[in-house]
Amino acid sequence: MMEADTNKINAVQAKDQGPKMQTNIIQTQKMQEKKIPSLKTQTQKIREEKIQSQKMQTYIIQTQKIQEKKIQGPKMQTHIIQTQKIQEKKIPSLKMQTQKIQEKKIQSQKMQVQKIQQCNEQKQKVRRLAGLDTIRGITLLSMMLYHTCWDLVFLFGKKIPGYSGLGGYVWQQSICWTFILLAGFCWSLGHHRLKRGLIVFGSGILITFVTLLVMPESRVIFGVLTLIGSCMLLLIPMEKLLLKLRMEIGLVGSFLLFLLFRNVNTGYLGFGNWNILKLPDGFYENLFTTYLGFPQRGFFSADYFSLLPWFFLFLTGFYLCQLVQKNHMMEKLFSWGVPGFDVIGRHSLLIYLLHQPAVFGISWMLFQI
Repeated sequence: MMEADTNKINAVQAKDQGPKMQTNIIQTQKMQEKKIPSLKTQTQKIREEKIQSQKMQTYIIQTQKIQEKKIQGPKMQTHIIQTQKIQEKKIPSLKMQTQKIQEKKIQSQKMQVQKIQQCNEQKQKVRRLAGLDTIRGITLLSMMLYHTCWDLVFLFGKKIPGYSGLGGYVWQQSICWTFILLAGFCWSLGHHRLKRGLIVFGSGILITFVTLLVMPESRVIFGVLTLIGSCMLLLIPMEKLLLKLRMEIGLVGSFLLFLLFRNVNTGYLGFGNWNILKLPDGFYENLFTTYLGFPQRGFFSADYFSLLPWFFLFLTGFYLCQLVQKNHMMEKLFSWGVPGFDVIGRHSLLIYLLHQPAVFGISWMLFQI
Protein backbone atom coordinates (compact mmCIF):
# COMPACT_ATOMS: atom_id res chain seq x y z
CA MET A 1 0.00 0.00 0.00
CA MET A 2 2.78 2.35 0.96
CA GLU A 3 4.63 1.68 -2.25
CA ALA A 4 1.50 2.39 -4.29
CA ASP A 5 1.05 5.67 -2.60
CA THR A 6 4.66 6.66 -3.19
CA ASN A 7 4.39 5.93 -6.89
CA LYS A 8 1.31 8.03 -7.16
CA ILE A 9 2.99 10.92 -5.44
CA ASN A 10 5.94 10.68 -7.83
CA ALA A 11 3.66 10.52 -10.76
CA VAL A 12 1.84 13.63 -9.63
CA GLN A 13 5.15 15.47 -9.12
CA ALA A 14 6.34 14.37 -12.48
CA LYS A 15 3.32 15.77 -14.09
CA ASP A 16 3.82 19.01 -12.24
CA GLN A 17 7.50 19.26 -13.16
CA GLY A 18 7.17 18.20 -16.81
CA PRO A 19 6.43 21.63 -18.25
CA LYS A 20 9.19 23.20 -16.17
CA MET A 21 11.77 20.65 -17.36
CA GLN A 22 10.83 21.28 -20.93
CA THR A 23 11.15 24.97 -20.40
CA ASN A 24 14.58 24.49 -18.85
CA ILE A 25 15.67 22.24 -21.65
CA ILE A 26 14.53 24.76 -24.24
CA GLN A 27 16.29 27.57 -22.44
CA THR A 28 19.39 25.47 -22.13
CA GLN A 29 19.28 24.72 -25.83
CA LYS A 30 18.84 28.40 -26.60
CA MET A 31 21.70 29.27 -24.33
CA GLN A 32 23.83 26.67 -25.99
CA GLU A 33 22.79 27.92 -29.40
CA LYS A 34 23.83 31.40 -28.36
CA LYS A 35 27.08 30.13 -26.90
CA ILE A 36 28.00 28.04 -29.95
CA PRO A 37 28.24 31.03 -32.34
CA SER A 38 30.13 32.88 -29.68
CA LEU A 39 32.49 29.99 -29.22
CA LYS A 40 32.86 29.70 -32.95
CA THR A 41 33.58 33.35 -33.16
CA GLN A 42 36.09 33.12 -30.37
CA THR A 43 37.67 30.06 -31.93
CA GLN A 44 37.94 31.83 -35.23
CA LYS A 45 39.42 34.83 -33.57
CA ILE A 46 41.86 32.63 -31.74
CA ARG A 47 42.75 30.90 -34.99
CA GLU A 48 43.06 34.22 -36.79
CA GLU A 49 45.23 35.54 -33.99
CA LYS A 50 47.36 32.42 -34.17
CA ILE A 51 47.60 32.75 -37.93
CA GLN A 52 48.46 36.43 -37.60
CA SER A 53 50.90 35.60 -34.85
CA GLN A 54 52.49 32.96 -37.03
CA LYS A 55 52.55 35.39 -39.95
CA MET A 56 54.08 38.03 -37.71
CA GLN A 57 56.68 35.59 -36.49
CA THR A 58 57.35 34.49 -40.04
CA TYR A 59 57.61 38.12 -41.12
CA ILE A 60 59.85 38.93 -38.21
CA ILE A 61 62.05 35.92 -38.97
CA GLN A 62 62.18 36.82 -42.65
CA THR A 63 62.91 40.44 -41.78
CA GLN A 64 65.68 39.34 -39.46
CA LYS A 65 67.10 37.08 -42.11
CA ILE A 66 66.94 39.89 -44.66
CA GLN A 67 68.60 42.24 -42.24
CA GLU A 68 71.19 39.64 -41.41
CA LYS A 69 71.77 39.12 -45.11
CA LYS A 70 72.01 42.86 -45.58
CA ILE A 71 74.43 43.10 -42.70
CA GLN A 72 76.35 40.03 -43.78
CA GLY A 73 76.37 41.19 -47.41
CA PRO A 74 78.67 44.18 -46.86
CA LYS A 75 80.66 42.13 -44.38
CA MET A 76 81.03 39.39 -46.94
CA GLN A 77 81.95 41.92 -49.59
CA THR A 78 84.39 43.57 -47.21
CA HIS A 79 85.80 40.17 -46.33
CA ILE A 80 86.04 39.26 -50.01
CA ILE A 81 87.72 42.58 -50.80
CA GLN A 82 90.09 42.16 -47.88
CA THR A 83 90.81 38.60 -48.97
CA GLN A 84 91.45 39.81 -52.51
CA LYS A 85 93.74 42.55 -51.21
CA ILE A 86 95.59 40.06 -49.04
CA GLN A 87 95.88 37.73 -52.01
CA GLU A 88 97.01 40.63 -54.20
CA LYS A 89 99.63 41.46 -51.60
CA LYS A 90 100.61 37.84 -51.32
CA ILE A 91 100.89 37.42 -55.10
CA PRO A 92 103.58 40.12 -55.54
CA SER A 93 105.28 38.82 -52.44
CA LEU A 94 105.22 35.32 -53.87
CA LYS A 95 106.41 36.68 -57.19
CA MET A 96 109.25 38.52 -55.47
CA GLN A 97 110.16 35.41 -53.53
CA THR A 98 109.99 33.35 -56.71
CA GLN A 99 112.13 35.91 -58.54
CA LYS A 100 114.63 35.96 -55.69
CA ILE A 101 114.78 32.18 -55.69
CA GLN A 102 115.23 32.16 -59.46
CA GLU A 103 117.88 34.90 -59.23
CA LYS A 104 119.69 32.95 -56.54
CA LYS A 105 119.54 29.85 -58.72
CA ILE A 106 120.80 31.83 -61.71
CA GLN A 107 123.59 33.36 -59.62
CA SER A 108 124.45 29.96 -58.24
CA GLN A 109 124.57 28.56 -61.76
CA LYS A 110 126.70 31.50 -62.89
CA MET A 111 129.04 30.97 -59.95
CA GLN A 112 129.33 27.31 -60.84
CA VAL A 113 129.97 28.18 -64.48
CA GLN A 114 132.57 30.75 -63.43
CA LYS A 115 134.25 28.23 -61.14
CA ILE A 116 134.32 25.70 -63.97
CA GLN A 117 135.72 28.34 -66.32
CA GLN A 118 138.31 29.37 -63.74
CA CYS A 119 139.31 25.76 -63.26
CA ASN A 120 139.58 25.34 -67.01
CA GLU A 121 141.54 28.58 -67.29
CA GLN A 122 143.86 27.45 -64.51
CA LYS A 123 144.34 24.12 -66.24
CA GLN A 124 144.97 25.92 -69.51
CA LYS A 125 147.33 28.30 -67.74
CA VAL A 126 149.30 25.39 -66.33
CA ARG A 127 149.60 23.84 -69.77
CA ARG A 128 150.30 27.25 -71.32
CA LEU A 129 152.93 28.16 -68.74
CA ALA A 130 154.65 24.87 -69.43
CA GLY A 131 155.32 26.04 -72.98
CA LEU A 132 156.18 29.59 -71.94
CA ASP A 133 158.44 28.39 -69.13
CA THR A 134 160.19 26.07 -71.53
CA ILE A 135 160.95 28.97 -73.88
CA ARG A 136 162.12 31.05 -70.92
CA GLY A 137 164.24 28.16 -69.62
CA ILE A 138 165.95 27.64 -72.99
CA THR A 139 166.61 31.38 -73.28
CA LEU A 140 168.00 31.47 -69.75
CA LEU A 141 170.44 28.64 -70.51
CA SER A 142 171.49 30.47 -73.67
CA MET A 143 172.08 33.62 -71.61
CA MET A 144 174.15 31.69 -69.03
CA LEU A 145 176.32 30.29 -71.81
CA TYR A 146 176.69 33.74 -73.37
CA HIS A 147 177.75 35.27 -70.03
CA THR A 148 180.25 32.47 -69.53
CA CYS A 149 181.80 33.34 -72.87
CA TRP A 150 181.76 37.03 -71.93
CA ASP A 151 183.61 36.36 -68.68
CA LEU A 152 186.18 34.22 -70.47
CA VAL A 153 186.81 36.83 -73.17
CA PHE A 154 186.70 40.09 -71.20
CA LEU A 155 187.76 38.99 -67.71
CA PHE A 156 190.13 36.10 -68.34
CA GLY A 157 191.48 37.11 -71.78
CA LYS A 158 190.40 33.99 -73.63
CA LYS A 159 189.64 34.04 -77.34
CA ILE A 160 186.43 32.53 -78.65
CA PRO A 161 186.06 32.59 -82.45
CA GLY A 162 183.07 34.58 -83.67
CA TYR A 163 182.06 35.78 -80.24
CA SER A 164 183.19 39.38 -80.70
CA GLY A 165 181.79 39.69 -84.23
CA LEU A 166 178.36 39.72 -85.79
CA GLY A 167 177.57 36.22 -84.54
CA GLY A 168 178.09 37.21 -80.93
CA TYR A 169 175.96 40.33 -81.40
CA VAL A 170 173.08 38.40 -82.96
CA TRP A 171 173.30 35.83 -80.16
CA GLN A 172 173.17 38.55 -77.52
CA GLN A 173 170.27 40.35 -79.22
CA SER A 174 168.26 37.14 -79.58
CA ILE A 175 168.49 36.62 -75.81
CA CYS A 176 167.47 40.24 -75.05
CA TRP A 177 164.61 40.32 -77.50
CA THR A 178 163.21 36.99 -76.31
CA PHE A 179 163.37 37.89 -72.61
CA ILE A 180 161.76 41.32 -72.99
CA LEU A 181 159.13 40.17 -75.51
CA LEU A 182 158.28 37.20 -73.29
CA ALA A 183 158.06 39.44 -70.21
CA GLY A 184 155.52 41.66 -71.97
CA PHE A 185 153.60 38.62 -73.20
CA CYS A 186 153.34 37.09 -69.71
CA TRP A 187 152.42 40.35 -67.96
CA SER A 188 148.68 39.90 -68.63
CA LEU A 189 148.74 36.28 -67.50
CA GLY A 190 150.17 36.84 -64.04
CA HIS A 191 148.71 38.02 -60.73
CA HIS A 192 150.01 40.50 -58.14
CA ARG A 193 151.47 42.71 -60.85
CA LEU A 194 152.55 45.50 -58.54
CA LYS A 195 154.32 43.10 -56.21
CA ARG A 196 156.03 41.27 -59.06
CA GLY A 197 157.07 44.54 -60.70
CA LEU A 198 158.59 45.85 -57.48
CA ILE A 199 160.46 42.58 -56.90
CA VAL A 200 161.96 42.58 -60.38
CA PHE A 201 162.84 46.30 -60.22
CA GLY A 202 164.36 45.85 -56.76
CA SER A 203 166.41 42.91 -58.04
CA GLY A 204 167.82 45.17 -60.75
CA ILE A 205 168.79 47.79 -58.16
CA LEU A 206 170.41 45.05 -56.05
CA ILE A 207 172.56 43.97 -59.01
CA THR A 208 173.62 47.58 -59.52
CA PHE A 209 174.81 47.95 -55.91
CA VAL A 210 176.57 44.58 -55.86
CA THR A 211 178.44 45.21 -59.11
CA LEU A 212 179.43 48.71 -58.01
CA LEU A 213 180.90 47.27 -54.81
CA VAL A 214 182.47 44.07 -56.15
CA MET A 215 183.26 44.81 -59.82
CA PRO A 216 183.06 48.56 -60.44
CA GLU A 217 184.88 48.17 -63.75
CA SER A 218 182.06 45.83 -64.91
CA ARG A 219 179.24 47.60 -63.15
CA VAL A 220 175.63 47.11 -64.25
CA ILE A 221 173.51 50.28 -64.21
CA PHE A 222 170.03 50.22 -65.65
CA GLY A 223 170.32 46.56 -66.56
CA VAL A 224 167.68 44.25 -68.00
CA LEU A 225 165.96 43.56 -64.67
CA THR A 226 165.62 47.29 -63.96
CA LEU A 227 164.07 47.69 -67.41
CA ILE A 228 161.62 44.78 -67.08
CA GLY A 229 160.58 45.87 -63.58
CA SER A 230 160.00 49.43 -64.83
CA CYS A 231 157.90 48.18 -67.76
CA MET A 232 155.81 45.99 -65.47
CA LEU A 233 155.09 48.93 -63.15
CA LEU A 234 154.40 51.42 -65.95
CA LEU A 235 151.91 49.11 -67.62
CA ILE A 236 149.63 48.98 -64.54
CA PRO A 237 148.20 52.52 -64.95
CA MET A 238 148.42 52.33 -68.76
CA GLU A 239 146.59 49.03 -69.29
CA LYS A 240 143.02 50.40 -69.69
CA LEU A 241 144.18 53.05 -72.12
CA LEU A 242 146.25 50.59 -74.15
CA LEU A 243 143.34 48.12 -74.40
CA LYS A 244 141.17 50.76 -76.07
CA LEU A 245 143.42 50.46 -79.11
CA ARG A 246 142.81 47.64 -81.56
CA MET A 247 145.16 44.76 -80.80
CA GLU A 248 146.46 44.49 -84.35
CA ILE A 249 147.21 48.22 -84.49
CA GLY A 250 148.83 48.11 -81.05
CA LEU A 251 150.98 45.14 -82.03
CA VAL A 252 152.23 46.62 -85.30
CA GLY A 253 152.53 50.16 -83.92
CA SER A 254 154.55 49.08 -80.87
CA PHE A 255 156.99 47.09 -82.95
CA LEU A 256 157.43 49.92 -85.47
CA LEU A 257 158.12 52.36 -82.61
CA PHE A 258 160.69 49.92 -81.23
CA LEU A 259 162.45 49.90 -84.58
CA LEU A 260 162.20 53.69 -84.88
CA PHE A 261 163.84 54.26 -81.48
CA ARG A 262 166.33 51.40 -81.76
CA ASN A 263 169.33 53.75 -82.20
CA VAL A 264 168.20 56.33 -79.64
CA ASN A 265 171.10 55.39 -77.32
CA THR A 266 173.57 56.57 -79.98
CA GLY A 267 171.78 59.88 -80.65
CA TYR A 268 169.55 58.99 -83.59
CA LEU A 269 166.09 57.80 -84.54
CA GLY A 270 166.46 54.74 -86.72
CA PHE A 271 167.35 51.07 -86.83
CA GLY A 272 170.71 49.43 -87.55
CA ASN A 273 172.58 51.38 -90.15
CA TRP A 274 169.54 53.53 -90.99
CA ASN A 275 169.74 56.69 -88.94
CA ILE A 276 166.69 58.75 -89.84
CA LEU A 277 167.02 61.76 -87.54
CA LYS A 278 169.74 63.08 -85.23
CA LEU A 279 168.41 63.98 -81.79
CA PRO A 280 169.42 67.16 -79.91
CA ASP A 281 172.43 66.85 -77.61
CA GLY A 282 170.37 68.48 -74.87
CA PHE A 283 168.46 65.22 -74.46
CA TYR A 284 171.60 63.49 -73.16
CA GLU A 285 172.32 65.29 -69.91
CA ASN A 286 171.97 63.24 -66.69
CA LEU A 287 171.15 59.88 -65.10
CA PHE A 288 167.41 60.39 -65.55
CA THR A 289 167.76 60.95 -69.29
CA THR A 290 170.13 57.96 -69.30
CA TYR A 291 167.38 55.88 -67.66
CA LEU A 292 164.92 57.03 -70.33
CA GLY A 293 167.29 56.18 -73.20
CA PHE A 294 169.44 59.26 -73.69
CA PRO A 295 172.75 58.38 -71.95
CA GLN A 296 174.88 61.19 -70.66
CA ARG A 297 178.52 61.57 -71.73
CA GLY A 298 180.92 59.16 -70.09
CA PHE A 299 178.18 56.76 -69.03
CA PHE A 300 179.17 53.09 -68.93
CA SER A 301 177.26 49.94 -68.01
CA ALA A 302 178.16 46.35 -68.80
CA ASP A 303 174.44 45.66 -69.24
CA TYR A 304 172.48 48.75 -70.35
CA PHE A 305 168.75 48.56 -71.20
CA SER A 306 166.96 51.91 -71.18
CA LEU A 307 163.19 52.48 -71.36
CA LEU A 308 163.54 53.61 -74.96
CA PRO A 309 163.46 51.66 -77.20
CA TRP A 310 162.88 48.50 -75.12
CA PHE A 311 159.56 49.55 -73.57
CA PHE A 312 158.01 49.34 -77.04
CA LEU A 313 159.24 45.75 -77.43
CA PHE A 314 157.64 44.98 -74.05
CA LEU A 315 154.38 46.49 -75.38
CA THR A 316 154.71 44.35 -78.50
CA GLY A 317 154.68 41.27 -76.29
CA PHE A 318 151.68 42.67 -74.38
CA TYR A 319 149.63 43.16 -77.56
CA LEU A 320 150.77 39.81 -78.94
CA CYS A 321 149.33 38.11 -75.85
CA GLN A 322 146.01 39.97 -76.26
CA LEU A 323 145.79 38.87 -79.88
CA VAL A 324 146.57 35.23 -79.05
CA GLN A 325 143.93 35.22 -76.29
CA LYS A 326 141.37 36.86 -78.57
CA ASN A 327 141.81 34.08 -81.14
CA HIS A 328 141.77 31.35 -78.45
CA MET A 329 145.17 30.08 -79.53
CA MET A 330 146.89 30.08 -76.15
CA GLU A 331 146.35 26.41 -75.38
CA LYS A 332 147.23 25.35 -78.90
CA LEU A 333 150.51 27.28 -78.84
CA PHE A 334 151.70 26.66 -75.29
CA SER A 335 150.17 23.40 -74.06
CA TRP A 336 153.49 21.64 -74.66
CA GLY A 337 156.52 21.62 -72.42
CA VAL A 338 160.00 20.11 -72.14
CA PRO A 339 160.75 18.58 -68.73
CA GLY A 340 163.66 20.28 -67.03
CA PHE A 341 163.61 23.38 -69.19
CA ASP A 342 160.19 24.38 -67.88
CA VAL A 343 161.46 24.09 -64.30
CA ILE A 344 164.39 26.39 -65.10
CA GLY A 345 161.99 28.85 -66.74
CA ARG A 346 159.67 28.78 -63.75
CA HIS A 347 162.51 29.96 -61.48
CA SER A 348 164.16 32.30 -63.97
CA LEU A 349 164.56 35.29 -61.64
CA LEU A 350 166.36 33.36 -58.93
CA ILE A 351 168.59 31.62 -61.46
CA TYR A 352 169.36 34.93 -63.16
CA LEU A 353 170.44 36.48 -59.86
CA LEU A 354 172.67 33.54 -58.95
CA HIS A 355 174.09 32.50 -62.29
CA GLN A 356 176.62 35.33 -62.75
CA PRO A 357 178.47 34.81 -59.45
CA ALA A 358 178.37 31.05 -60.07
CA VAL A 359 179.71 31.38 -63.63
CA PHE A 360 182.42 33.80 -62.52
CA GLY A 361 183.44 31.55 -59.63
CA ILE A 362 183.67 28.44 -61.79
CA SER A 363 185.62 30.31 -64.50
CA TRP A 364 188.01 31.73 -61.93
CA MET A 365 188.65 28.28 -60.44
CA LEU A 366 189.27 26.78 -63.88
CA PHE A 367 191.54 29.45 -65.35
CA GLN A 368 193.21 31.25 -62.45
CA ILE A 369 194.05 28.50 -59.97
